Amino acid sequence: MKTVINQRLFSITLFTLLYSIHLQAQNIPAALEIPLSSQKAQVSQKIGFTDVTVVYHSPSVRGRKIWGTNIAPYGGKPFLWRAGANENTTITFTDKVLIEGQSLNAGTYGLHMIPNEKEFTIIFSENSTSWGSFFYNESEDALRIKVTPMESPFREWLTYDFEIRERNFVSLALLWENLKIPMRIEVDDEVTLDHIRGQLRSSPAFTSDGWKNAASYCLRNNINHTEALGWIDRALRTDKSFANFTIKANLLEQDGKSEEGLEALKSGFVEATPDGLLNYVNGQYRLKAESKAKMATDYMQKNHSKLWQTQMALAAMYGYNKDSKKQLSHLEKALKSAPENRAGRISQQIERLKGGK
Repeated sequence: MKTVINQRLFSITLFTLLYSIHLQAQNIPAALEIPLSSQKAQVSQKIGFTDVTVVYHSPSVRGRKIWGTNIAPYGGKPFLWRAGANENTTITFTDKVLIEGQSLNAGTYGLHMIPNEKEFTIIFSENSTSWGSFFYNESEDALRIKVTPMESPFREWLTYDFEIRERNFVSLALLWENLKIPMRIEVDDEVTLDHIRGQLRSSPAFTSDGWKNAASYCLRNNINHTEALGWIDRALRTDKSFANFTIKANLLEQDGKSEEGLEALKSGFVEATPDGLLNYVNGQYRLKAESKAKMATDYMQKNHSKLWQTQMALAAMYGYNKDSKKQLSHLEKALKSAPENRAGRISQQIERLKGGK
């Protein structure tokens, strides 16, 4: 009986002790968080549809020598440089990218560097959650690249900046003290096109504008002509506008099919308004595409001979060819039937020409 009582007392005592420890653990206050000297920073840039984001802590020079010292040692000895301060500097890509021409999958990477006087090795590690470079493991490398450091105006605070921003690439640079460490980050056109293709399987596919805008993107950047021609044909099924025929004509020309392009352009003339044709003529002269401007003007003379827009197109043609006498004649003819909101500008052109005599 005594043994049973002692066992019960032991069990109660043990339970009470464990429960007390549990309660104390629940009441332990969290460590106090205070602002760090090297404050956290973040910079992002979009390349097409792809987001590139760098998260880092930004130390200051504070009168110290940075490069080749224990702050950022040359040769990676005794340790790699964390490319910032505190925990891992990280870089995130939402799509596959090319870093200095080498492929790297989408994801978040720990960023480390091995500085040297004439060359920096930049390391992208699969481990992005460690503290600085203290727990770096070479077996976790996703990519290593080599870049050339450049002299740069003094920068007190370590900063990452997207210094060059183009359609399909950026130059991301680390700037600190008197150095800049740049790297080229590129997104292949196929990555961007895949995003467009994905949208064309959703609500944008129900409008002609969706197909037109996809084709226009390819035209502006002189890429993906075959597929883009299919896209503009889809737009033309429901919107036989001059703008859409012009896109098709220009895509065909870019693809080396000039004769087919001219036929598409002529089909567009039939759909165009006189104002649209006049705007096209003026635009082609600005581009120094005289033959296309003349082709549109010839169409206007044949089909809209009595309209003021046709007289303006002829005036533009003679103005381009420096024949001010005939230019003036057609401007005066245009003025007779032009609407009030255009007559003032035509009158100004006439006065300028007369004043130049």
